[in-house]
Amino acid sequence: MASWVRSGCPLGIRPELEASEVFPNADQRDKLAVEAEALQSNMAGFTNYASLEDWPDVAREQIQRLVDDKFVQEFSSAEEITRLLGEEPVLSKLALLSKQREDFSWKHRLIVDLLRSDVNSFICQGERIVLPRLGDAILDGLHLRRSSARGPVEIMVADFVDAFFMLPLSDDERKFVAFKAFDKFYLARVLMFGAKSSPTLWGRCAAFLARSAQSLFDETRVRLQLFVDDTFAQARGNKSERRMMFAIVLAWWSVLGAKIAWHKGAVGSDLAWIGARVRHEASLISVTVKEELLRAALDTTQAFLRGNVIRASKLRSLAGRLSFMAGIIPTLKPFLGELWAAIAESVVRDLVTSRSSTSRKKQKQLPDGTIWKRQVAHSLRWIEAFLLQTNCKLQRVFVVDRDSVTRWSIWTDASPWGVGAVLVKKSHGEFHILEWLATPLFQHELTWAGLSKGDPAGQALWEALALLVAIRAWRSMFGSATIAHLSVPSDSMAALGAARRFASPDPKVNLIMKELALVCAVNGFAISLVEHTPVAANKVPAVLSRRYAVDNWSLPSALVNVPERRCDPRTEHWWHTKRSPYKYRWASDGDPFPILVSQVPGCPSSRLVSQVPGCPRFQARDPFRWMPRLLVVGDPRGPLCFIGNKKNKSTSTTLLRVMRWRAAKRSPAFPFHYLPSVPLPLSLSLSLSLSLSLSSLGVIRHHRVNE
Repeated sequence: MASWVRSGCPLGIRPELEASEVFPNADQRDKLAVEAEALQSNMAGFTNYASLEDWPDVAREQIQRLVDDKFVQEFSSAEEITRLLGEEPVLSKLALLSKQREDFSWKHRLIVDLLRSDVNSFICQGERIVLPRLGDAILDGLHLRRSSARGPVEIMVADFVDAFFMLPLSDDERKFVAFKAFDKFYLARVLMFGAKSSPTLWGRCAAFLARSAQSLFDETRVRLQLFVDDTFAQARGNKSERRMMFAIVLAWWSVLGAKIAWHKGAVGSDLAWIGARVRHEASLISVTVKEELLRAALDTTQAFLRGNVIRASKLRSLAGRLSFMAGIIPTLKPFLGELWAAIAESVVRDLVTSRSSTSRKKQKQLPDGTIWKRQVAHSLRWIEAFLLQTNCKLQRVFVVDRDSVTRWSIWTDASPWGVGAVLVKKSHGEFHILEWLATPLFQHELTWAGLSKGDPAGQALWEALALLVAIRAWRSMFGSATIAHLSVPSDSMAALGAARRFASPDPKVNLIMKELALVCAVNGFAISLVEHTPVAANKVPAVLSRRYAVDNWSLPSALVNVPERRCDPRTEHWWHTKRSPYKYRWASDGDPFPILVSQVPGCPSSRLVSQVPGCPRFQARDPFRWMPRLLVVGDPRGPLCFIGNKKNKSTSTTLLRVMRWRAAKRSPAFPFHYLPSVPLPLSLSLSLSLSLSLSSLGVIRHHRVNE
């Protein structure tokens, strides 16, 4: 880094970027560096992006600021640059990104697009910067609060001004960072936004700033994280000690030449950092993630599930937005791992295909930078279920004193006829049973597992189901910082190991673990698995699990006068990640079209009532965007109303299939209502009025997907 400050940073084309051995290596480049010497620009027909024309005054102001601060050099012609460098420059398009702040002011940033000019394809970054996550800051705070130091903990957030512009660019590679705007030519002197290696170069500088500042203090007094250019420092001591330590950090950075944005700095016990708010309270640390970030992630996830092919760049952006939360939601990590694996696989596939002489059309492969949805579908469905159940409002609490955390024990067991569980609280070395439950295995669960009642082949599967049923039943009693101990018999090691990893080689057990991970993520409690349990933990749940196996079943003596937790029958809607989220789609109370569209819930096959032709899967809530050929209103076991198109040959076939299915299920022979579709406004009014009128008469019963 010392040589970079003196002679400029290498872009990674002519001089190689030497790895620091601190971060993971990333030596991949798309094209050979020697081929970059042949790059040329079309000076006559050169144009920038339309964003510059949309904000011409702002663009001129931003460019002039760069010139005044000597970040770029201004020239009246390209020949002047050629005379200065001794070689022709490579022009890149200029874009202006504008973002509105929370105070309704605008933030503008100029981007020199080295991607479109093909300069980035010749750059070798050398290594990949690893950024801190939200969980790292929380662990730092807990480390300070649990240390032997005295005094409260305080937070300082700070920012840098023009982070990339602090690092000069090597003269050998200035020709690759040039642009034209408003009949003038410009040559960069510093790192610019748009270069592939700029984040890496600044990341190494930021790592030096953070590590050198941290080395000035004992780790029990100050802990520091630096996310790109956003500082999050925590200090413990009395007020004067804390402020002195913060001042030393800022003074040290100022001595090194870093420009600090003083107007953005703040000190306190409740501050925002990289999309979340961290608050130190008397006995805990609370974290609240911004709702708009979660809603943006939900919209992106649902957009991915609507299509069949996903852009790898957009999937990478979603995975990056969610990764910073993985530290406070541990069960999110396996699902993010699948997204990153699919992204890495697409990069390798594109690299192999680019070197092949056979065209993609003949190979029947995806276009560059794309991923099949089915590769990541189940992870996207889990993420969507998590965001929907939390209503995009996420808060987590971390208790400083681990001994004060409420700890529950759940004793579970399963049999080929049912599952049983007991909720226990340990106090002063004694177990106090609070509640118990026992539920049978339902027919749709046996059908899904391919088993029958009394078949011992599914013991591991039912043991895993017992864990899930117990957690779902008593989750309202667990707080955000609760640790729930699950006790299972010693002979069900498969369920024990699966619950410990939230994964299993068996796809059916793995589905149950996905549900268990979702419950823990939504409710914010942790699970600790205990193998050695008291004798009662093995005997009592075993008796409960056989409640529906014999007629003369009796309650164990240990559960006399203990209240029973009654659970509703588990239907298909009890599962949140088992089904596709777009199969059963209901409008909410505030939607203008309160009827069910798409597949009839409870039908065993999607072929009975297929996806509405021409109806986008997630746009069914907006009736003015589509013209449906078939609408299904009501309960499949009750009255149904079909609004279809006479020209649609599948309508009559669909009606016949549903009637046959209902006859097989011995459903009551309610009449079917059928209306031919008419132009959209009249069709909408007919279907809406019919739905409301039949609902008021009790003919149509609406159901919710969620519990």
